[in-house]
Amino acid sequence: MSDKLNENTNEKQGADEEIKKINYSDFLKDTEEIEAEIKREEEIKKQKKKEKIKNPFFNKKAENAENKSNETEKEENEETEKISNENEIDLDSPELKRADVIKERVMLVSFAVVLVIIIHLGISYIYYNNRFLPSTVINGEDCSGKTVSEVSEIMEEKVSDYQLSIVYNDIIVDELYGSDINMKFGDMGIVLQDICDHQKKISWIKGLVFESEPINTSKGLDYDASVLNSFINSSLVLSMTSTVKSENAGLEYSDGAYVIKPAVYGDEINKEAFVNKLVSSVNSLNTNLDINRDGCFIEPELTEDNKTLIKSCKEANKLIKNKIELNVTDDLFEIPVDIKKDWLTVDNTGALIFNENAFSKYMDRLDKSYSYSDEKREFETFHGDSVTVTGGDFSTGVDRASLVSSMSEAVLNDGDSRVVVAFNKYNDSEIGDSYIEVDLSNQMLWMYKDGLQILSTPVITGKDDGDHSTPEGVYRLKSKTVNGSVTENGESKNVSYLMAVNGEVAICDAEWKNLFGGVVYKTDGSEGSVYVPNDAAKTIYENCYENMPVVMYHHEIVENFYTEDSYMHELMDLIANRPEIPVYEPDESTEITSDEADEGDENNADENTAEDITSEDVAGENETSPADNGESNESPDEGSAPSDNAGGGEETGNINQEEN
Repeated sequence: MSDKLNENTNEKQGADEEIKKINYSDFLKDTEEIEAEIKREEEIKKQKKKEKIKNPFFNKKAENAENKSNETEKEENEETEKISNENEIDLDSPELKRADVIKERVMLVSFAVVLVIIIHLGISYIYYNNRFLPSTVINGEDCSGKTVSEVSEIMEEKVSDYQLSIVYNDIIVDELYGSDINMKFGDMGIVLQDICDHQKKISWIKGLVFESEPINTSKGLDYDASVLNSFINSSLVLSMTSTVKSENAGLEYSDGAYVIKPAVYGDEINKEAFVNKLVSSVNSLNTNLDINRDGCFIEPELTEDNKTLIKSCKEANKLIKNKIELNVTDDLFEIPVDIKKDWLTVDNTGALIFNENAFSKYMDRLDKSYSYSDEKREFETFHGDSVTVTGGDFSTGVDRASLVSSMSEAVLNDGDSRVVVAFNKYNDSEIGDSYIEVDLSNQMLWMYKDGLQILSTPVITGKDDGDHSTPEGVYRLKSKTVNGSVTENGESKNVSYLMAVNGEVAICDAEWKNLFGGVVYKTDGSEGSVYVPNDAAKTIYENCYENMPVVMYHHEIVENFYTEDSYMHELMDLIANRPEIPVYEPDESTEITSDEADEGDENNADENTAEDITSEDVAGENETSPADNGESNESPDEGSAPSDNAGGGEETGNINQEEN
């Protein structure tokens, strides 16, 4: 058995030796492979180093990526550690206690907010259910916090005692009482309830901070509208005379440039605005209407801060520098700035326009200077006889429509211009049956239309001083306008109706004159125009037309002529039969003192003197004075262009300068 063991042992040892031989060869084989692998890796590393040397940017980018990866890994580790530490916080730490306190406060605030909302809603829909909100003003009455019934009682009392005071310049000029127009409360209670119900109750707190817009209502208020209209028509306010009229802002040429002339705010009552304001005051139960404060005056439409006006002023200063030449019957001259400055103006919107009214006066002067005729005409007068009339411009005249169009274009367009004046030749030399007749000697005017006399009125013509006499001749009416002006004694006078006849000569009203006809013109006459009463001027304006013949002539004084005219008859009758002033006669028992006696003698002397003066005046008016039948020639003004005297016998006057 021992031999068997030994045999087995030997066999085992032999096997082990065999295994060792095999493992060793494998080991050597593996070692060789490992060494080869190591060599390959070393070669790869060497190759990479070479590449890094060739591309340093790639190398740096790779290093950054590696560093970034390391930093990310480090941050993740720190975050993990932090979370781990937080999980280990003690429940009794101060941070946890602070969080509990904040939570409690949030709960208290939330509870308080809910409580405030409940209180606000309670006040809105319980307290103000039938009350007016704060700052509620109805028809001038503060109704804040009052119930509808309380306000109704106040309004009813206000209606029963209603009184409206109309104030002008801090003076009560008129008063209106509710009883005058039968004012009653009516159904206003229903209206007040409707106003209260439609108020947003939830916004009551807003009324404590901000003022609400006043409420004015006439619903439910009853009064007699016809009586109110009668009061308005008889109001003293509408009969007040204006001292200053409002004027729009505009352009004014001063010191070589256009400037903006400020608007004028006048005191002329705006009837429509006053009526609307008065009715509104009654409907809203206002007790005071202040004319000065409540916008009842006519205000200017255009003010100096208007942007369009400012732009027009700049444009006008450019256009006024342009050169404009005028060609009149081969006379060529430049229009000076002092004349053409008046041809630029603005409309009610502030837009720049051509001033046709100002240019019309210049055309009148052209007509006077170039459209003259020395033709003699036989004219049958109002008196039934015939007179020879010389002069005028009836046969020719400036083509006004063409000239206005051409000059408007020249003035408003940028650049220099030349305008040619065209003339019309009138073939019909007959005056016809529609014309205006002026007797310069007897100071009367008649107007005929289609052969019928429609007007007879005394007049005042130019002063009898040789310089301002109204010229004789047959003329064509040049133009007519409202709200014009004439010059008298160097002062500009505004007129309501102006009918241009010849240059500065026109037919117009003259409200500053108290007496017309007779010999008034000799000492208190015009500067050439024909003054007529306002009503007569209105009639002439409404019936005349452009190119209507105007015949002005001298005639011998007609004896007792004025008594044939109703106006002069009444005037002369008043002068001749003026009422005597009764003399005080004391009782017989009353003793007259020496002073009283002297005073009585003076009165008697005054009466005798007055009678003498009256008789002399009447006699003086009936005296016959020689009439000047010739028209004085006008000398050219300084700086005027020469003229060929195209019209005939009258020397051409200056048309470039403004006549005084």
